[in-house]
Amino acid sequence: MADTSYHHGNLRESLIELGITHLHEKGAENISLRALAREIGVSQTAPYRHFEDKNKLLAAIAIYGFELLANDVNESLQDVNDPVSMLRAMGHTYVRFAINNVEIFKLMFGPILGNRKAYPDLLTAGQRRFELVELGLSSGIKSGQFADTDIPLTANSIWASLHGLAILMQDRYDRFPGLSTEQQIDTSLDILIAGLKNNPVGKNSRTVTAI
Repeated sequence: MADTSYHHGNLRESLIELGITHLHEKGAENISLRALAREIGVSQTAPYRHFEDKNKLLAAIAIYGFELLANDVNESLQDVNDPVSMLRAMGHTYVRFAINNVEIFKLMFGPILGNRKAYPDLLTAGQRRFELVELGLSSGIKSGQFADTDIPLTANSIWASLHGLAILMQDRYDRFPGLSTEQQIDTSLDILIAGLKNNPVGKNSRTVTAI
């Protein structure tokens, strides 16, 4: 029965799916390709036809996480027509995704995979998170809602602020128990958006090249 799954060509997807389950249950450090193979019911060498080692599987899971995040963001933007609302929707979606997907979020952004240049597809998937933010900034500048600014540098600052809030909420470091999660996200976004309107970033600094 297990070999049928393999011969049908979906062993890779099965490994990723079960790997995500193990990730949530045990954490990334306790995932084993051999254990996944046993649970799926294939030979212990079969997973290595798809993933050279455990880190290659973890990278594939992280890419899947970025795809989930992108889908959530795109869904949140379906009825959004202006740059400010666009940034608010993306901000809420990002932090909520982090809270609801703690282990996969840590894998997507944490140090577990080491040098990410070894995983070009993962770098590409991660870069997409900036593209929509940059699009929102560009649209806001063109419409006059935001001051002219260094778009890549400002997008990185927005991401850093929201990412920091997401990590604090993941760790339940809640200094404001009287405020809901949504209120805390809104407060961060209020500050960011006020800065975009009144305080251009990066125009007087040296050019910074993103990597």
